[in-house]
Formats: sequence, C-alpha cells, structure tokens
Amino acid sequence: MVRHYFSDMPVSKPKKMEITAELRGYSLNLVTYSGIFSFREIDKGTRLLAETMLIPESGRFLDLGCGYGVVGIIAGLENPDLEIWFIDTNRLAIMATKQNAKRYLRKFKVLKNDGLKGIDVSFNAIATNPPFSAGKETVFRFIDEGFANLVPGGWMDVVARKSKGGKSLKEKMMSVFGNVEVAGRGSGYQVYRSFKIDK
Repeated sequence: MVRHYFSDMPVSKPKKMEITAELRGYSLNLVTYSGIFSFREIDKGTRLLAETMLIPESGRFLDLGCGYGVVGIIAGLENPDLEIWFIDTNRLAIMATKQNAKRYLRKFKVLKNDGLKGIDVSFNAIATNPPFSAGKETVFRFIDEGFANLVPGGWMDVVARKSKGGKSLKEKMMSVFGNVEVAGRGSGYQVYRSFKIDK
C-alpha cells in the first residue's frame, strides 16, 4: 500500500534528525523524523505561512496538520499567552511536535487526530499547510472543519502552491467563509486568509 506523509504511520523505519531554522526573527532547533513532510528542511509553503500568518492576541491557536510543529511554535513564541494546539494524523509528526513544543512553549496541546473530526473546541485562529498529497477532498474538509471550529471573528490562514491547487482552494474558502484575501506571496506560494464573520 502506498502511503503519504498524512498517513497514520509511514512504512519505512524512521530516522531522527535535527534541523535549524530562522523564522520571524526566531532561531529554532527542531527534531524531525523521516516520514514527516519536508523533514530535512522547512518547506517554502510552511515558511511563508509562518512569516505571514495573523496571530491572535488571546485565546487558542491551532496548527492543523502540524508536521513537526513549526507554525504553532512560531505563534506561541510571538504570543506566549496563547494556548497553542497541534493536530496531525501522522504518529511521527506527533512525536516530533511534542518534543519541539516542550522546548519552546508553555501552554500547548498535541493531538493525534484526522483533522478536526470529533474535536469540540473553538479556536481564535487556525493555520494550515494542508496535505494536498492526501487529495483535494481532505484539503477541502480541513476548510469546512476549520470554519465550524472558529469563534465568530476568528480566521483561517491556508498556504498553497498557486499553480497546484491554489485557485480551487481560494474558491473553496470563498464559498465557505464568504470572503478570502491573499495575505502573503512568495516562491510560487500564496497564503489565503478568510474570516468567520459574526452575522
């Protein structure tokens, strides 16, 4: 059976690594494992998302499909008062994120879960580099679930390669939220932002 990084557990025996990165003015030293998306270095999409995402002043922030936790860690470093949540379906990603979050954050929760299925918690902001390799249906489900789990006035930042799914993602966010803007651009990627308008 072919598995992608969004699988519960990739097939090959994992190799533990450590990488360093500079993001949003912070120097990070992160644990990763082979079998996690972009385990050798932070990918361009995640880097753009971390640099341009909007971080709330209070409440809960969710790094959805967290990989080894880069986005949530940056949000928590920017605002230590936030409660940072990490969700991923990949067991190796969960292992790495727990180790990395303990190193940098005070208030956090790491959950192994398939998106937001069964999660009855509201977030002030959600950021995700969604798993396009798992299929458009999974990516679109992230948008639907994200909208449902945002507080009124909350927002969702989603990064995608402009030429690979970006257009359909933007259209999906517009149809679900009723609004969407391009919040960041770089290296062929765009960050799309939608707000949950309190009607």
